[in-house]
Amino acid sequence: MSEGVRNVTDHYSGYAVGDSDFTVPALVTIQAAVTPHSAAAVMDEWTVTYQDLDERANQIARHLRTLGVGPDRVVACCMERSPDLIVGVLGILKAGAAYLPLDPGYPPERLAFMLQDSESPVLLAHLPTRGRLPSEQTHVVFIDEDAEVLSRYSNRTPEWAITGEDTAYVIYTSGSTGRPKGVKIGHQSLSNLCSWHRDTFEITARDRATQVASPSFDAAVWEIWPYLTAGASVHIPQDVVRKTPLMLRDWLVEQEITVSFLPTQLAEAVMALDWPAQTELRLLLTGGDVLHRRPPSGLPFTLFNNYGPTEGTVVTTSGVVAPGEGRGLPSIGRPIRNVRVRVLDEEMRPVSPGEPGELFIAGAGLARGYLKRPQLTAEKFVVDGLGERLYRSGDLVRERADGDLDFLGRVDDQVKIMGFRIELDEIVTTLNSHPTVAASAVIAREDAEDLKRLVAYAVAVPGERGDSDALLAHLSRQLPEDMV
Repeated sequence: MSEGVRNVTDHYSGYAVGDSDFTVPALVTIQAAVTPHSAAAVMDEWTVTYQDLDERANQIARHLRTLGVGPDRVVACCMERSPDLIVGVLGILKAGAAYLPLDPGYPPERLAFMLQDSESPVLLAHLPTRGRLPSEQTHVVFIDEDAEVLSRYSNRTPEWAITGEDTAYVIYTSGSTGRPKGVKIGHQSLSNLCSWHRDTFEITARDRATQVASPSFDAAVWEIWPYLTAGASVHIPQDVVRKTPLMLRDWLVEQEITVSFLPTQLAEAVMALDWPAQTELRLLLTGGDVLHRRPPSGLPFTLFNNYGPTEGTVVTTSGVVAPGEGRGLPSIGRPIRNVRVRVLDEEMRPVSPGEPGELFIAGAGLARGYLKRPQLTAEKFVVDGLGERLYRSGDLVRERADGDLDFLGRVDDQVKIMGFRIELDEIVTTLNSHPTVAASAVIAREDAEDLKRLVAYAVAVPGERGDSDALLAHLSRQLPEDMV
C-alpha cells in the first residue's frame, strides 16, 4: 500500500476486515481519494476515472438501500462487459450486498432461474438488455436510463460497515442435478485473493490490465478487483477482439497492456503468434483448463498457469511456466498465500508424493458454501479429524518432487470448455426433458488440436424420429452457449 493511500485509510475504518486488511470497496474508495483523476476502467474512447467510479457507485449503493438491499442480500447485475458493469457491481458491494453477475447472452429461462433462486430483490441492467430480462420477477434499475434518478443521491461514501464475514459475490456454476448452483464468496476471501495478486505480481498504479472473461465467469472477479484496489486501470476489449487471437494480440500491444488473463485455449492461441520484440505486456496469466503448450522461447512476457475452482475464490494454485518444449504438461503450481491443499485418497488419508489423489482445499480462499443448498454444502465442504474445513474439489492431482502439483483429471464427469465448468449430467437432464427423448448421454471429446467439444447421443421414444435441430433449440433455450 502506497504512503498516500496509508494517509487516508483512517477515514474508512468502518470497512475494516481486520487490523490490517480492508474490503475491496474500501480500497477502491481509498484509491479514489488518492488518485481521483486516474483512469479506472477504459473501453475504446469511454473512460471512467476513479472519482467517477467511486461517486457513481456510492449513488447506486444509496439507491439500493432504499429498495431494501443490505448485508446477505444478493443483487443481480446483468450487463455486457463495460465500465458501467464495474460501476454497478461496486455499487452493490458498497450497499453491503453480494453481487450476482449474469451474462446477458444466457437463455431467458436460465436467467429467470438464477434470479428466482437467488431471491434478488433488485436487478441492475443496461437499457439494451431490456428485451432479454425476466423483469417481472424483480425490480429492475437501468443505470443508464435511470441516471437522473441516481444522480439525486449523495455521492459521498456510505457509512454502513461491511465485514469480512459478509458475502461479496455469488457465482452460479453448472449443477449435476440439472440446475446451476450459487457459490457464496465472502469479503475476506476476496481480499485475500487481491492482496496475494498485488504482492505476487507487483501490481502498481502504472499497470494496465484487461477484462476479457464473461461477467458470469469467476475469472472476471480476478480481472477487476486486484487492479482497482491498487490504482491500476482495467481495459475492456470489444467482443470481436477478445474472440480473435490475432486481433487480441494487436489490441494488447496497441493498448500497452502490462498484465492480462486469458482462458487456457485462448492463451495458447495467442502465444503461438509472432510477437514484437518490444511490448509492454510483462505477464500473461492463464487458467480454466488443462494447459497443453508451453510458451515458445523468446516471448517478451512471462506465463503463469493457475488453477482454482469457484469454491476456492478463483485461484488456489499458481506457478510460472518455463518456455521451451519441456517434458510433460506444465504443472498447476503451488498454493497461493493463506491457502492450503491436501492430496488424499478415498478414505481422506494423505497419499505419498507422486501418487494420485483427490485435491482438498483449505484456508482463506474457501467459499461460505452454496446458496440455499445446506445439504450440498455439507457434502462438499467437510471437516477433517483436526477440525479443519476442507473443500472436496473432485480434481485428481499428484505432487511432484519439487512440490508443484500436476492436474490429472476428475473423479466424476465434470469437464471444462474454454474455462467454463460443465456438469455433463445437467446437459443430460435437459436433453431428457424433451418429449421425444427416451435416454441420452453426453461426453467431452478432444480433437487433434486438443480442443474439447461436447458430443451428445440421444435415443428417441418409440414412434418418434430424432430431430437434432429441435434438440439443439431445446438445449439453447435453457443452457448457456458453452453447454450446447
